[in-house]
This record gives sequence, structure tokens and C-alpha cells, in this order.
Amino acid sequence: MSLRNSWNLGSAYPVSAFILLHFVLRLVVAQFSNLGVDEVYYTLYAEHLDWAYFDHPPMVGWLIWLTTAGGFLDTDLFLRLSALITGSINLFLLYAIGRRLHSDLCGWLAVVFGAASFYTAIISGVFILPDTPLTTGWLAGLYFFVRYNQSHGNKWLLWMGIAIGFAMLSKYIAVFAWGGAGLYWLFKDVKVLKNPFLWGSIGISAVMFLPVFLWNLNSEYSGLNYHADRVGGSIWPSLRHFFPNFFGQIFYNNPVNVVLIVIAIFSLFRSPLWFKNSRFFALLCWGLPLVFITLIMALYNQTLPHWSGPAYYSLLLLAIIYFIEKKPVKWLRKAAVASTVLYMLVIFIGLLQINYAILPLSTTQEPTQLGKTDFTSDLSAWSQAYKTTDENLTPNIPIITAKWFPAAHIQRYVAKENPVYVYGERNDQHHYLVIHQEQPPILAGQDAYYITTSQYYREPPQDLVMQFESMSESQIIPLTRNQIVRNNLFVWQLHKAKANVSMHP
Repeated sequence: MSLRNSWNLGSAYPVSAFILLHFVLRLVVAQFSNLGVDEVYYTLYAEHLDWAYFDHPPMVGWLIWLTTAGGFLDTDLFLRLSALITGSINLFLLYAIGRRLHSDLCGWLAVVFGAASFYTAIISGVFILPDTPLTTGWLAGLYFFVRYNQSHGNKWLLWMGIAIGFAMLSKYIAVFAWGGAGLYWLFKDVKVLKNPFLWGSIGISAVMFLPVFLWNLNSEYSGLNYHADRVGGSIWPSLRHFFPNFFGQIFYNNPVNVVLIVIAIFSLFRSPLWFKNSRFFALLCWGLPLVFITLIMALYNQTLPHWSGPAYYSLLLLAIIYFIEKKPVKWLRKAAVASTVLYMLVIFIGLLQINYAILPLSTTQEPTQLGKTDFTSDLSAWSQAYKTTDENLTPNIPIITAKWFPAAHIQRYVAKENPVYVYGERNDQHHYLVIHQEQPPILAGQDAYYITTSQYYREPPQDLVMQFESMSESQIIPLTRNQIVRNNLFVWQLHKAKANVSMHP
């Protein structure tokens, strides 16, 4: 029995059905969870459209604005709609790339294994993050890169420039796509570097990114120093942040998938095949540099595992091609089943945890610490916050908190008619630097609320309290989901500002 027949695959129809089923599963996850701490922050981008922001380029804000019809369809599901759509597009792109590189079977397996990646399916396929459009631009760029290498048709270079430009409008890390392509051509097809269409393609990406560059160059709200601190840090390496990043990358991309990738890469490096085979070398160039660089960065500063997420697409394709050619049918079938079962198990437990707190992730019931160690807390109880706090907060009285998180959650789920301010340094305020300029200041004689949560508990800063005549005792408001307390809100009332209130210490 052939490998293709044993899987009963061979046309785009079952692939489409599989992707549709995967879309429905992701839709369920989106429906039964609240916006996470980053997602709810990016909704502010859509409310204040610009060419760039303190944290990222603008694409995620544009997508939110588009799927919510400019805020008219302002529900959590419509906010996440672009992630659900691009998540399916990404699977189609994986299928198309796999077919181009090897076979229909390769494309099919890329979809199956890719759909079981938590980065592909959840982080960029449910959550609305900069990675949502980044992954689509990255995969489209990889597809056009493959098409160009196979045909040397210059139109594919131009399309590649557009795709990577789209990715660069999503997240700065997308520039590594051009780096990976350039590395491949430098060693395998150096004459491409003399092709004027290549430089025209790079020019297209540069022109698309130019407004973001100019914004960062001229805006007082630029976060370039913030990003420099994130990638810099200590001059001495440390394992403190390395292992969380290392194991986070393994989990986000599905441990089964990562094991396949590691075995394939080490097997290839034992022979000259990794360099002689152009397909393998191209996929290594698109993936390994970003993985290595993020791991090296983790030795010197706190980094996030999903930063390297796009790199694993090409490495997954490399592993699939390698094992199709080297391993028997049953082995591949078992690997695909294991990857999918692990993904489904984590999603099932995750939804139960979000909705019913079945695992004791909160290690304490101390009111000021509740939910601090439960990473699902942000996804669980916020949708009930407005009903819970409606009778406790007077409309139009300003709300102050100490950091952009939980400020964005408070603004979306609690404040409604109350303007929200963040008291702190620039790196505490992020996009609230801009929002503060658009809102009237808190004037002398005005009252305000100071609100924090048990997950990110911070008492009112003394410098802030001193700007008011008095402060009431805190009121604790529990946030529940299915009658289970997942988080606490702490509300202090600050009485009569002595002068216009400064949001900087």
C-alpha cells in the first residue's frame, strides 16, 4: 500500500473540510473565553488608528477596526474574527507550500501538524495579536519564495516583497524573512542578488514600512528605546529567562512537532544533505536563524516564546519532507495522531479551566494574590465585570491604575463611561501615553477611582495619593465565572484632587 493511499488523501477537498472543522473548533475557543491581557490592549489601536504605536506596527489595529466595522460590531468574537480567518488562510498556505516543495501528501501533513501547533491554532489563530497578520504575511512570503526558486519568475519576487511588507506592518521581527531569503541566495544562487527585481521587491517592502519608520523617527510616543531594552539587558548571560523561553517554544509549537523537527535537523546535519539539498537548506535559512537569535536573547533578557513562532513553519515543513522520504507509514501516522491528540487534550482542559477552574492553578486564596499564578484568569471572568461593578462605580469619575495591564481590561469590561488613566513611567503606560493627550486631565477638586486586580495587585502609589486630599478604604469586588471567584478588583476612591493630577511619578 502506498503512503498516499494509506492516508486516503490526495485532493484539496478533504483539506478544505479539515480546515473548516478546525475553524469551528477555534470558533468555540474564541466564544468561550474572554480577551487576554494583550488582546484587550490591542483594541485600543483600533480606537486610535495610526501608522504605528508604542509597541508594534499598526496592522493588528487595522484588522480589529475592519472586523468590528469601525467599532460598530464591538464584541469579543468580532474582535477575534480576523484571527479565525487568517488562521484558516495559514493552513491553506502550509498546504500549498508543502505541495510545491514535495507532494500533495506533504501539504496535507503540513496542515495536520500545523493545525496541532498551539502557536498556529491559538496564539495567532484565535487570539488577536500582532502575530495574527504576521504569520499570514510570513507564510505568503515563504510561498512566493518557493515559487521563485522553482521558476525564477520575477513576478514571484515582487509578490514576495508585498507579502513580507505586510508582515513588517504587523511585527518588526518580520524582517528576518528577508534575512533568511538572502542567506539562502548568498550560498545557493548568488546571481539572484544581482537581479534588479529582487531590489525592487525589497524596495516594495521598504516603501510599505516607510510610514512606520517615519512615525518612530518623529513621534514622541515611539517605543524604540523600549524595544532596545527588551533585546538588550544584562551583559552577562543567565539561564533565568532562557529555560522559560526554551520550554515555551517547545510547548507553543507542540512538543510532538518539535521532536520531529529536532530529529530531522540532527539527522540532516550528520551528512552533507542539509546543504546539498536546496529544499532543506532553504527551509533551514527561513527558520533556524530566528530560533537561535531568540534563544540567545533569552540569555540576556526576559523574552517571550512566541517571538520565534513563524520560524517553526519552515522547520516543520523540513521535518515532514524528511520523514516522508525516510520513515515508514505507520510511524508518520502515529506521530500525526499523537500531535493532534495532545492538541485536543490541551484545548479541552484549557476550556474547562477557563470556565470551571478544574485545576488548582491559584496557589493561594489570599485576596490580593488570587489568580496571580493562574494564567487562564485573564480569559475567564472579565465578561462579568461590568455587571458586578455597575452599582459600585459612579459614571464619568476617572479611573486610575498603575500599568497598561490591567488598564485595558478595566477600560473594556469595567469602565464603560469612566475615562481610564495609567499612572507610571513611559514603559508602564505604553499607548496610554497617547490616550492621556486625547482625554481631559483630572482637574483640581475632582474625585477619582484607583483600581487594581489581585492578579496584578499594586496598591495606590504614594505619589499619586498625595495629589488628593484623602483616600477611602479599598472595596473588594469579586470577579466570578460560573459562580467561581477567579479574580478580585480592588477599588479605592480618591477625594478632591489638590491640583491637576499628573500621571507621572
